Amino acid sequence: TKKKQRIEYFSKSKHQLVGNEISCLLEDNTGVMWVGTLDGGICYFDRNSNQFNKLKTNKQENLKSVYSMIEHNNESIWVTSTKGIAELNVDQKKMKLYTHEQGLPLVLFNNNSVGENSLGALFYGTQNGIISFYPQKIELSKKFPIMTFTDISVFHHSIFDNDSIYPSISS
Repeated sequence: TKKKQRIEYFSKSKHQLVGNEISCLLEDNTGVMWVGTLDGGICYFDRNSNQFNKLKTNKQENLKSVYSMIEHNNESIWVTSTKGIAELNVDQKKMKLYTHEQGLPLVLFNNNSVGENSLGALFYGTQNGIISFYPQKIELSKKFPIMTFTDISVFHHSIFDNDSIYPSISS
């Protein structure tokens, strides 16, 4: 018979759950149990030590409010949060965060509302509908566009016009 265990949250201990408001659970392909919370971010359960550990990644900012998690191709865990969608490479302890700057619409994600189809597309439920994409097809450009200034205005007047925006001072 298996021994049943009860896990409790004690805010004074560093090896307990990171928050009280659990929004999602995920057991990955290696058997690690991941817990997403709305008030503390992500932690994982270490079965050997029987303790929770807070996820630490290369990003200084941790994900505080986590809405959903899904493992993709046994390689990475995709997480939705108030900051956007994050791809976690657990082995390397690295996180890539995708926000509106990379083309993600400004939306609020629903709790534990995520799925994957047979072609590998991920689907996320939001308050405005569904977002879907293929993680394997994400390409982030490292080239920045060349900027060309065609005009500069000060107080709604072009500084390139011959007419000055300042009246001439006669003595």
